Amino acid sequence: MKNVNEQYVYQKLCQLHVEVSACTIQWSKQDKQELGKLLRESTNLAAEVFYRNWGGRNFQRFKKGLQSSLFQIRRILHFLYIASLKNYLATEQYTALLEKYKECKLLLKNMETDIEEIMKNKILLIN
Repeated sequence: MKNVNEQYVYQKLCQLHVEVSACTIQWSKQDKQELGKLLRESTNLAAEVFYRNWGGRNFQRFKKGLQSSLFQIRRILHFLYIASLKNYLATEQYTALLEKYKECKLLLKNMETDIEEIMKNKILLIN
């Protein structure tokens, strides 16, 4: 099994955290402290939860970690939408971030499906 730092989705989530954090620095003081803080926390958590739950043989824990990362991505998409409504993100910037997060979401969902299949096959082998 690859080291977590070698996982494309983890690298992508970390890069996106840095990219989004850089965007929020330019926002108004109030939104930087409120919306920006929520967005930075969620972008960090999406990667952090994946990191914490990577590896090992506890597939249920890993699956919950994937679901938690997916939940954070849903929050991120909401916060990005609010930021775009407030004109803090240019249309191209917003669209690019959406596409990058959609890619991460797809990768995580595919991993979740793979884990479910492994868990299902493991149960079949026991019975």
